[in-house]
Amino acid sequence: MKFTISYFLKLQVVKGRCRTVDLGSYKLEPSSGYNCHVPPVVKSRKLSRYVMHRFSQIYLFESSASGKFSKTPANVLPFAVYTVKFFPLASAKFNLKMINVWSGSLKSGPQVYYDIGLYSAGGVLLKPLSL
Repeated sequence: MKFTISYFLKLQVVKGRCRTVDLGSYKLEPSSGYNCHVPPVVKSRKLSRYVMHRFSQIYLFESSASGKFSKTPANVLPFAVYTVKFFPLASAKFNLKMINVWSGSLKSGPQVYYDIGLYSAGGVLLKPLSL
């Protein structure tokens, strides 16, 4: 029997010092003295899923003492990889095209994880800021 194997990387995000920015500010450059950009706190529970998703986004970055920004922020800590086997259902046949939303490398202490990607079957409207 054929099955699909997927790997999930579980991450812990250490936000550090956050700067609150408006939702339309996704093209901002990283701010010195801060570790991330976050949207304002949600005051309504009657928002659409799309708007709630936008209010939950965090843009991480890390600067060195020289003022340069790292391409692999150390405040993303990978700590587990899950392997999951999915067995196909006879009645469920779709053709989903996976879209690469983000790809890059993550650094955790001395260890660097290369060629990590975040994929979505639903697509993306706004790509995250790439450094």
